[in-house]
Amino acid sequence: MKAELKRAADLVAFQRSEALSRKRLSGDPRNPFRPRYGAELTFAAASQEAETLGYILKLLEKEAARECARRVFPTLDAILDFVVGLGLMALGGLGLAAACVVARSPDSFTRAAALLGLGFMAAVNLHRQKRK
Repeated sequence: MKAELKRAADLVAFQRSEALSRKRLSGDPRNPFRPRYGAELTFAAASQEAETLGYILKLLEKEAARECARRVFPTLDAILDFVVGLGLMALGGLGLAAACVVARSPDSFTRAAALLGLGFMAAVNLHRQKRK
């Protein structure tokens, strides 16, 4: 679809430049905003066509930007979920390890508690990922 939008935008841009060229040719050389005598209809038609094609070109460019955003947002959402999950795992492990240190438990028990906390937070994060 990206190639189709690009092709359509190129075609509309070319037609718009042709309409602007016709408007320039039918305009007064000293005042380009006024038509030359006898070319009023050509000037008005070219002006209207250039304005319409400019609007269409703007809509095509917005659609191309929307299509790009549709591809980017899911990726950014997955990266954000990963970072938040990693932070939660780190906080869980540090919290359990800090509680073990405060309770003056042996060093091996502190390590095991931190490892269990990280494992639990990893499981919660994976479960949350699978729900989406």
